[in-house]
Amino acid sequence: MRILIVEDERPAADRLKGFIHRKMPEAQVVAECDSIEETLHYLASDRPDLAFFDIELADGQSLRIFEKAEIDFPVVFTTAYDHYAVKAFEVNGIDYLLKPLSEETFDRAIQRFRAAQNKTTINIEHLSSLLSQSQSYRERFLVKTGSKLAFVPTEHIRWFSSASSTTFMVTMGNERFMLDQSLDEIEADLDPKRFFRINRGFIVSAASIQGIEVYFNHRLLLSIVPESDEEVIVSRQRVKEFRHWLDS
Repeated sequence: MRILIVEDERPAADRLKGFIHRKMPEAQVVAECDSIEETLHYLASDRPDLAFFDIELADGQSLRIFEKAEIDFPVVFTTAYDHYAVKAFEVNGIDYLLKPLSEETFDRAIQRFRAAQNKTTINIEHLSSLLSQSQSYRERFLVKTGSKLAFVPTEHIRWFSSASSTTFMVTMGNERFMLDQSLDEIEADLDPKRFFRINRGFIVSAASIQGIEVYFNHRLLLSIVPESDEEVIVSRQRVKEFRHWLDS
């Protein structure tokens, strides 16, 4: 069996590949793509027997791949969406893996795939609508201040950053709090109309952006408030989607 992995987070892709090698010894990972563009390039000349698609990629939702290429093979989606969206997946017979990935959820997804007598026809327009309707967004974060705990409303947050496995949240008043969640987990809880993942280590709110400059290597340099100690750069892979986000 030939398998395609579409995933833009290296740790998640490596974890998934490890599950495949251990649980599906007859399978071969023939390609790994980290964007819509790279996936379309691969599909122009080859076809897998099975694919794993992360829904949220750096250059947009992988659902767009279905609009631009004929998908005539089974797809298992990996997702960080909440349980309401997962229920929508189940009701519509769509295979999925919930992030963070685990062997248990991988086993269940593969059992569903192997038990299916016929490929499920995925109505992408309907699925996209389901995800939009079912997703709820986080309204506050619980943080520690000294020996006390406090709530910070999401509307007061200006940006999130992550480095060396540590995640920080910065408020409009330049208060900085350390969080237990990863940026992947936080991103899944945020309203995408208000927050945008500009690179692997940074999420900004629309309210934080004070200026934008064209940067070398087709990237963008942001001026944000409160200021960051490091340069805030929109990665080349995210520039197009970032421009669309600003204009929407």
